Amino acid sequence: MSSRRPYDGWAEAMFGCASAEEWVRGMAWETLAGARQEKPPIGVEALFPARRILGCRYRAGPCEARLMVEHAGFVIETNELRSTPRARFSRAHEVAHTFFYDISSSPPRRLLPSHRSKEEERLCNVGAAELLMPADLFAQTLRQLDMAAGQGFRLGAVGQLSAAFKVSFPAVARRLVEDLGLWDAVLLGCTRTRPRPAEQRRKERRPWPDEPAGDWRLAWCAKPAWAARSLFIPSGSSEGASRPPRIRIKALEQIGRGELRPRGPVTRFEPPSALRLGNLARTLRSVFGAQQGYPVHILPLPLNPGARQTQPASQACGAPKASEAAQPSLDALVCIPIPRRLRGSHPAPRGSHTPACGSGDGRP
Repeated sequence: MSSRRPYDGWAEAMFGCASAEEWVRGMAWETLAGARQEKPPIGVEALFPARRILGCRYRAGPCEARLMVEHAGFVIETNELRSTPRARFSRAHEVAHTFFYDISSSPPRRLLPSHRSKEEERLCNVGAAELLMPADLFAQTLRQLDMAAGQGFRLGAVGQLSAAFKVSFPAVARRLVEDLGLWDAVLLGCTRTRPRPAEQRRKERRPWPDEPAGDWRLAWCAKPAWAARSLFIPSGSSEGASRPPRIRIKALEQIGRGELRPRGPVTRFEPPSALRLGNLARTLRSVFGAQQGYPVHILPLPLNPGARQTQPASQACGAPKASEAAQPSLDALVCIPIPRRLRGSHPAPRGSHTPACGSGDGRP
């Protein structure tokens, strides 16, 4: 079965790239080099001149950001002028949309006859991650923090990298685990349920009853790309009505009940049967057996009280996105190492080599 995506053939024919992702990453590196952005955090506005973006202007509405084409170039319309992690990702996402235009013409001309698609939105998320967290710079910063792969999973690195690059926790986690493969682990962002007043529950009209205090739910998950086919972690849609999936990890439940009160990172050895989330237990049991203890690293949050860590924008303006305030704050980060022996025949993580692709300005 072919694993090629819809835009891969176009990228190969136009620019000689093996895949559209490779082309997008190459365009991101070219943009960063032109803007001379070599240290974190990357200044998103510093990238604008290289892509003929004239600036940002405020526009009220549910759409966080969208790219407007004008005769002299582009303008990014946004409903958030502050430089929050979510707003930075949304603007970098719009910068990546300019890769699909010939910026040498006035006004810029679309390189593709079709309008924006889900695949283009996904590629722009790839480009935004590369713009805000360049592969080489991200790995170098990780090494400087003494958090490199092979030296253990120190969850404090997620917060330090988030502060250094001014991006959200889930953006850092996915960069560490999914994009660059620096950690062979599953990273979970967890929230703890709290009792709500009856009047508030009636106002929210939630389709499920209030959970008892101490129950844990999954806010987001990052897992290695090579394990995507064999490891299933449910998303919020799996239980209907966007209800976040429940996490059953013994150590987390003890923290929720107050039986375990760690003041910092804690490592517990749990049998696979105590890790109930998707097919995680079955996957680990196939390697270690039912009685084998397995390390689970937990970091209680928030690192900064009152701070909210939210997911990066998944779309440009195709549909309204939830506001930052509507996203739950995290109560814990969980790291579950995934054995390399499970990798099997899965491909190795993507490297940070520069693809031999043509320019993205419409000239192959």
